[in-house]
Formats: sequence, C-alpha cells, structure tokens
Amino acid sequence: MQFTEFRDRLLADTKFETTEVSDQELLVKTPYGKKQTIKMPLLLSPELSILAGFIIGDGHLKKSKYAVITEVTDYQIAIFIVDLFKKIFDLDLTLKMRQRTGKQDSYVLKFESKPIWSLFTMVLEIPSGKKSFIVKVPEIVLQSDLESKRGFLSGLFLADGGIKKHSSISFTTCSRQLSEGVEGLLKDFLISYWKSEWISKISNKYVFDLIIRKRDSQRFEYLLPLTKLKLQRSPSLVNGAS
Repeated sequence: MQFTEFRDRLLADTKFETTEVSDQELLVKTPYGKKQTIKMPLLLSPELSILAGFIIGDGHLKKSKYAVITEVTDYQIAIFIVDLFKKIFDLDLTLKMRQRTGKQDSYVLKFESKPIWSLFTMVLEIPSGKKSFIVKVPEIVLQSDLESKRGFLSGLFLADGGIKKHSSISFTTCSRQLSEGVEGLLKDFLISYWKSEWISKISNKYVFDLIIRKRDSQRFEYLLPLTKLKLQRSPSLVNGAS
C-alpha cells in the first residue's frame, strides 16, 4: 500500500477526528489508547525509515489493541527511539524498566495506536504477531532515496547488529527475504560482506548471517554513524535524526 491509499483510509475512518494539514501529513485524534493528537506522516523520511528498520529488528506489533512494543537493554537506544516517536508523530511516550532474573534489565516502550500500527503494517509491510521468519525490507524503502535506505539500515543494525569474533560487524536474521533485501541495500552503498547460513538447533530453520568485510568496517561506520550506538556504545547520531 502506498501513502496515498493510506491517507484516504484514515480520512474515511469515522472513528478518528482527522485534519488534512498538507500533502505531507495529517493530524489524527483517536478516542482510545494514547489519547493525543498524532501527526501522521504521508511521506517516507530517513527518520521513519530508521524506526521501521528498528521495529522490524527489535519491535512487535501486537494483533490485539493495535499495540506497538519495543524492548532493548541499552538505555541510550531506548531514549533515541522515544525521541524518534516524538519527532515523527509528536507522540509523548514513557519507558518502563523491566527487571529480569539472571539477565540484564531492559527498557520497554508500549502504546496503543491504530493509525501508527496501521502505518507500520500497511505501508511499511511489517507483519503483526510473530514475524521473525517472514519480515522483509519494505518495498517503499527499496524504492526510496539513499538517505531513507541509509536510515533503514541504521535502524535495523541498531536492533539486530552486533560484533562477531575478531571485531567483525554483523547482522543476523531468521528471514531469508530480509537477508536478501539487506544484501541489496549494502550493495547500494558499496559495502562488501560475506554471508553464512546454518540451521538453528532451536527452531530447526535457517539463520542468515551477514558479516561486513574488515576492509569496509570503517566505511560502514562512516556511512551509518547511528550504528555506533549499538556497535561501540557511542552517543553519535546520524545527521538530521538527532
């Protein structure tokens, strides 16, 4: 679904009080959930792409009550995501700390919003419910400009990026479609990588690992500085997204 059809659906939904501000955004007031007037974007931006990548990697869209949930152990990343929701949707959200026995405490962000949930599921093609094996790079991102592609990669690596042995930057997923889509995006930025895949003993399904070649590690961090929040625990943020 494109933004035009999404806009028409919001305007036609009698449950919302909707004001068309411009061809780039709507203001939507909902009668339930987080009762705020939400700014709904009608164009893909680098910031929205970051959020889409992050939710694909580390978020959950609950099928009931139109809930959007993220949970991370890194406070800087959690705050950055809260700030992104504020910047994109003008939505004030609160983090909750979750204490986990034998594990590092985590920071949970959870709210209910049908317009935002619908944007993620319809326009950005993020499945609700269990999604690990079926997520993919949204078509609208694949067709976007380099800044939005860079944003998506940044958000995805914030969620599922990491450091392998010998300090290699890597990305791991259970979705073949997502792995292939990320390969295409890395090629767009001339970032070389090698790929391995194996069958998980837990799920008995394939796991795909994309590992950035050492010669391109510095180039990766230069092009995607936001990933330093995850890879190096650095406060650096991507230009324009802070």
